Amino acid sequence: MSAVAAIEVAPPASASLRVFNAIPPGFIAFAVTNDSCLPLAQRGEVLVVEDAPRTYPAEGHWYLIQWISQPRNEWERATVGQTVGIPRELRPGLWGYQPPCRYAGGMHYAGDSGFTYDQMTDYIRGLVVGIYRSDGGVDAIS
Repeated sequence: MSAVAAIEVAPPASASLRVFNAIPPGFIAFAVTNDSCLPLAQRGEVLVVEDAPRTYPAEGHWYLIQWISQPRNEWERATVGQTVGIPRELRPGLWGYQPPCRYAGGMHYAGDSGFTYDQMTDYIRGLVVGIYRSDGGVDAIS
């Protein structure tokens, strides 16, 4: 099994998230609109993300990944895409990110080559630190 294939089938590390009853200064909210963040977050939940663009990834942590898709036709507009993933080194010097569940596919990376470590930071919007719940406190959940 190749290193890339081994990463694709390896289960993501479990995350420990805090429950927030407000979005603190220096953080942003990410609304989960589909099942692509399972089991980390369910559709309808709101993740709390450190507002730290161009963060260098740490192994095993969940990040909000953001990219801009350029229009393919003159009548289209550029769109911003966002998802949650764990940045991983595919092979020495080449990076991609693994979504939380198989629904979102396997590893994601640029073309067949992957991103350099510095390029990977261009796609990171911030570290996922918790879940927003208006009735919650600031407690740790697993």
